[in-house]
Amino acid sequence: MCVFASLVYGQTQPPPAPLSTSLSDEQFLAVNRVLDDAERALQRDRADTAVRLYREAEDYLLSRRASGGEWNNLLFHYQRYCTYRLDSLRLRAELSGKASPSVAAWLSAMDRAEKRAKKAESETGARMDRDICLQLGKALMSADALCDAELWTEAVAYYGKILDYLQAFGTGEGEWGAAAHHLGVYACYRMEIIRLKQAPRATVATARREPVEGRSGFMDGMLADRLALGTRLTVFTLQTDNKKYFMGFIDVLEEEQDLWPTKVFAQWLFTPYVGLELTWDQVAAKLWNSEDIPHDDGMLSLRGPIVTLFGQYPNETIFTPYAGVGAGWFLADFDPNPIWHNGFGYEMTWDQAVADYEAWRAAGSPEWPNNGYQRILEPEDTYGLVLTAGSSIGINRRWAADLYLRYMWADVDAHYTRRVFGEVIDDRGTFTFPLSNFAAGLGVKYLF
Repeated sequence: MCVFASLVYGQTQPPPAPLSTSLSDEQFLAVNRVLDDAERALQRDRADTAVRLYREAEDYLLSRRASGGEWNNLLFHYQRYCTYRLDSLRLRAELSGKASPSVAAWLSAMDRAEKRAKKAESETGARMDRDICLQLGKALMSADALCDAELWTEAVAYYGKILDYLQAFGTGEGEWGAAAHHLGVYACYRMEIIRLKQAPRATVATARREPVEGRSGFMDGMLADRLALGTRLTVFTLQTDNKKYFMGFIDVLEEEQDLWPTKVFAQWLFTPYVGLELTWDQVAAKLWNSEDIPHDDGMLSLRGPIVTLFGQYPNETIFTPYAGVGAGWFLADFDPNPIWHNGFGYEMTWDQAVADYEAWRAAGSPEWPNNGYQRILEPEDTYGLVLTAGSSIGINRRWAADLYLRYMWADVDAHYTRRVFGEVIDDRGTFTFPLSNFAAGLGVKYLF
């Protein structure tokens, strides 16, 4: 059975066949030399030779794997290592680039594992020896036991510690150093398989992604399958848009839509199911007086960051639904209509106010029109509570579309005064404008 099928889809391999004989140091190192020859054949693009050598090593290991003894752990891992190599080579030869999403995910995982193992090794450390290799075998067996118990996070951490040890201690040169190299590759294989098993979305939503050449170890390590950056376009509708009166004769709030895809966001996954999103959002509404001749007195806006804790459900489809709860902190601003702000229209019709304003503009907009009379509305910064829902839609290995729904509770308090030459002559008090709204959006994001 293909190891890919057995480990990714949860089927179990047959148990090791107990044998009475044990393996000597020289026999173990002989197997090690066969694996080295197979790797050199791969480097020279001699896949047929590599397949023959890996198969010979696998058959030999299966025939000599004992039920006990100090070499049993290493034999078990070496046999699996050979099987992983053979599976990858066979799939590449048979599919010739026509792999299904799940098989493409497996092949990409194997490529990442080999690159990661190479980066994790150090040639400058102390010389590897027999006893240390045996200890590595025991450590790998403990990590495998965590996999068997489906303790994925703990298993990845254990394999990671083994790789950290190899990087700090150094594989060194010689046959025991080569043995440590093979064990390091095995640890990386297991970590990548866990990633496929732990995050089913990788088989479809992200499995079709091809490995990106030139990515740094940091990108493939800390950020891989955790960080996403994107942007959205959203439209919104206010929950309350008319009332007698919000302030003065203002009785209508009209949504001012921003149809540019500028609502940038970043997502960080703590696990495949839980993450944190930081996004920038804004809403704006014109303050309308709908009586007499309808006109707006200016535009009230909120803009600021929203932090959301969300949960998602990765699955075998390209759709990854999610829902979240969060809060936003917003800067409030009011951009007044200059006719209203500069005192035009006081105790006259709006048509006359517009005519007087145009005459003032034609005269060069001299300072302090209307004997210095002004209307001032000063909103206070505020916060809002947020509920979100939506779904990511996998496009390829690095990109996904984003369907987004959001409800936000937010009220804005604004202080209204009338002034003459900057001095307050009439303090009308504080008024509340409800900007709670429902938003829907479409976005795109890049997956690291």
